[in-house]
Amino acid sequence: MRAALARGAAVLAVVAFAAAACDSSEPDTAPPAPPATASPSAAGTPTPTPSPDGAAALAAFCADLNAFAAAAGPAFDLGALALIDGETPNERRNVSQLVDSIAAHGALIEPELPANLADDLATVVAAAGAAKAKLASDAAASEAVDLLQTQKVKAARDALVKYRGSC
Repeated sequence: MRAALARGAAVLAVVAFAAAACDSSEPDTAPPAPPATASPSAAGTPTPTPSPDGAAALAAFCADLNAFAAAAGPAFDLGALALIDGETPNERRNVSQLVDSIAAHGALIEPELPANLADDLATVVAAAGAAKAKLASDAAASEAVDLLQTQKVKAARDALVKYRGSC
């Protein structure tokens, strides 16, 4: 998924460059500007320009953060509500996929989260791991959901879902 996002960002950059190069509204009288590799800082040392790798890393982080927020937020709440009248195989599969997504994307966003959210993420990922174990042991899906619905875990999920960072 990260590779697809990086390719998509690269394609957009090429398209934007090509569109700018094909713009015939201005005459070509000025020589092209040299590529910006560094700019002087106030201290006189060069400040590197952002690298494409940084943009790709940000895009990957934002994709993982959005996937985590979707799985841990409203989609999870709807999955939990669907279990009120009993469990169907589709509802169980949906809850299992949401729990897997919370655990997987939680691990991926962990290195980029600010320190003040580290405990919240650890709480949610631990609860998701316990929920995965419940689902693997053929316990009712509602029992697995309950592990992510405690007051502490719900507050942590809400804080993480609200976090947008630099996305």
